[in-house]
Amino acid sequence: MKNLILSIIIASLLNSSSRYTNFEGTWKSYSTKYTLVISKSENQNKYKMVNYKIIKIKRCSEDGGYFEAIYSPEEFVKVENGNLYSYVSWDDFGSFHCDVVYEMINENKIKATFSGDRNLVIFYYRSDDESDCSLMDLYHIQESINICQ
Repeated sequence: MKNLILSIIIASLLNSSSRYTNFEGTWKSYSTKYTLVISKSENQNKYKMVNYKIIKIKRCSEDGGYFEAIYSPEEFVKVENGNLYSYVSWDDFGSFHCDVVYEMINENKIKATFSGDRNLVIFYYRSDDESDCSLMDLYHIQESINICQ
């Protein structure tokens, strides 16, 4: 009986810690043009969230233009009860601030609940196409970058 109880406890601990690794990857939503990339830092309890969209900038009618990545300034806060917590602060756009809770619905769907200056829920779906983020170093992004055609 002790072995059975011990096995159940170990299995539940393994499942809860592996649940966090499911957050890693590229996520897209029908509700926003932003793509969310979640990666785990070398410290097992810290994550990096990069939320970005690619827009095409044309300077004049003859110009082919260039692509620019616009980033949402999001900071990881903590991991708690199987959820990831972050904070978004857009000082440039009317001082928009929100707490965000990412909840794993299943291995291919997460729920992001925003509370603060805006209260909304966005469902993200795991994306197989990670080509957008392959050009970006997730731990060193400071500002928008230009990606030439």
